[in-house]
Amino acid sequence: MVEFFSIVLALLLLGATVFALHRYQTMEMEVSVDRSTPLPPLQNPPDTEAADSAAEQPSAASSPANTVSAVARDTSSLSWQEEVMELKRMGDILGALAVCKEEFPLWSAYNQACILLRSELKSADLSPEEKQERLKKLYQTAATAEFIHDKSVDDVKLPLSALRQLETEKAADLEMPYRELGYAHLRLIRKGDIKLMQEMWGRPNGHSKPRQFHREWWNTVVNSLD
Repeated sequence: MVEFFSIVLALLLLGATVFALHRYQTMEMEVSVDRSTPLPPLQNPPDTEAADSAAEQPSAASSPANTVSAVARDTSSLSWQEEVMELKRMGDILGALAVCKEEFPLWSAYNQACILLRSELKSADLSPEEKQERLKKLYQTAATAEFIHDKSVDDVKLPLSALRQLETEKAADLEMPYRELGYAHLRLIRKGDIKLMQEMWGRPNGHSKPRQFHREWWNTVVNSLD
């Protein structure tokens, strides 16, 4: 009886050993096949190479040759002050002055125009005649601004809506003689301007407000406004 159970146990152990050996051989064959199979080629994520290449190369919109045209296209989205600054940065003083002129009779537009003319006066490339012309234009602009925006206590102060009805071109054509008006009442004239005026034109005979000088014209215009 003992011998019978021993034989059965031996057969069971043998069967288990044979099964284990078979399983081991099968696993070895699977591993060998995996190792011998070539790997698929590696690929970058979609569009990565194209995007990197585009980022490294300057686009046409950002190239120096197209900077000016891009600015010209975008000025419509800028405020007039930003447009003036951009044109000044590009060296287009005449264009910047034209933008200011479109915004007259705003005080800030006159102020910006004076700043632009003053920057031209500092140019070393101007001839004496050109410098004289720029200085006259600066003085006329400052005097016209004071004429329109006079803050005298006893004078009429017009709202902006009324000021916009003024014919600014006619006001700009009014005579503003340096000898009679001087510079003491012109708020947009700076110390450097005064020094240059005295060098070119000497000292004025007196100082007067532009609106006092053209009182009749001003009263006629004010009475004609709605």
